[in-house]
Amino acid sequence: MAAAYYEMLVSYGDAYSTIPMFPVFEVAHYILMIQAVRQDLREDTKHLAQTNPLVCWFCSMLSSFAGGILTNFLLGQPILAAFNNHINIGLATIVWYLIFYCPGDFFFKLVSSFPVQLLLIPFKEIIRMNKIAGGITQAAAVYPNGFLVMLIIGTVKGTGSMQMRNIERLLRATSGPSSNQFTNPSFTMKGSIIISLLIVLQRYVILPVPISLLLLFSMLAMTTAKVFILYGSRDPFEPLEGVLRPVVFGKQPQDTTSKKVKDNKDKKNKKE
Repeated sequence: MAAAYYEMLVSYGDAYSTIPMFPVFEVAHYILMIQAVRQDLREDTKHLAQTNPLVCWFCSMLSSFAGGILTNFLLGQPILAAFNNHINIGLATIVWYLIFYCPGDFFFKLVSSFPVQLLLIPFKEIIRMNKIAGGITQAAAVYPNGFLVMLIIGTVKGTGSMQMRNIERLLRATSGPSSNQFTNPSFTMKGSIIISLLIVLQRYVILPVPISLLLLFSMLAMTTAKVFILYGSRDPFEPLEGVLRPVVFGKQPQDTTSKKVKDNKDKKNKKE
């Protein structure tokens, strides 16, 4: 019974691995990436889109193809190879135009609505799993024994747009939020690191699970967590981090600045 159930799961995984990414999932990816660029602009959206559409377009393309750009850069491969598919560039450009210039902001409001976001999230996670696995395969071709390299490249390929955000802000000559994925990693970043680690372990036959099944369950886990976050839940990793951080790295030091100010104020009051 258990063997039959396992075979059924493997068949689901195999069917999942044959799903073509183009065009549906690619378009969903472009929508979410370019939407994130516009949301990052905030009040400067109309100003940049109207006064410098070339920079606006270029930032959107950087976000859409960030994983390929950064992966090729880190592996010493041609950076511009990420732009070698003119059909993908054309699709991303159409999405960019609709998000920034559609009359009445209809398209942006549509893709920002809650029901459409619920539809786009699983589409994005499907293509993210594909990118992470592809990044690890690409890294393994250059560094066959580079465990850490595969882990880094898989993570970068799956979260490239997040790493590219600060470069986009420099191009737009805007500061934007001070936090980034290194100082304040998001759930997506943490999840991509863990999934990359699992895929690398599977590649080394330390984790005896078919890659298609691993990608399927990783996609389902990421999608479920992100839907809950969309509903207002907090980062699922936070409770675990709160327990493990003091045990592994020690307790966080208390902020003594306010205490010293208070003590000095008390001493001054006593003297007076």
